[in-house]
Amino acid sequence: MKARVLLIGHGAMAQTVLAALPAPATVDFLLVRPHKVAAVQTKVPAQIQVVSNLAQCTHKPDFALECAGHSALSDYGAELLAAGIDLGVISVGALADQTLFEQLQAAALQGGAQLHVLAGAVAGIDALAAARAGGLDEVHYSSRKPPASWKNTPAEQMLDLARLNTATVFYEGTAREAAPVPGQCQCRGNHRTGRRGIRKYARN
Repeated sequence: MKARVLLIGHGAMAQTVLAALPAPATVDFLLVRPHKVAAVQTKVPAQIQVVSNLAQCTHKPDFALECAGHSALSDYGAELLAAGIDLGVISVGALADQTLFEQLQAAALQGGAQLHVLAGAVAGIDALAAARAGGLDEVHYSSRKPPASWKNTPAEQMLDLARLNTATVFYEGTAREAAPVPGQCQCRGNHRTGRRGIRKYARN
């Protein structure tokens, strides 16, 4: 059966999805900010409708995939779920915001839709979720990156990144606390959701 997909965003990740999405799934809609609609429409095939809100779609998508960051999930996620559209989430770190998490959960229950927490940067997230049933209640995760990768993050305020020549710890804490840190939110958010076994919500 053909799946008609609404893709949120048109950055590097979304463009990769556009190029690699296997048949019979097709991207029918691209959801972007209003000021980007005209420019993005010129960059995609004519059969893809670029929209700035769900009401502009000419038909109901079968599935929505978020590839646009935390703010996009906050702005569009609940509306999609409440409309009965299953939603895959790449920006998992956004779910560390308990208020947003509960809004999405309520919307999914209201619309009878499913919120899928995708693996993103962490492989084996399903194994972590399954291990919880066997008694796993804590996961330790370490992330190492070159100093330059931490520019424009809180690490830059704590360390002299240009002069670092040995491995240096600048953060230790919980996944929820780490989620807002740019560059780490998806990994930490994934570990939080996998550890607690949160995968999807659906109306019974």
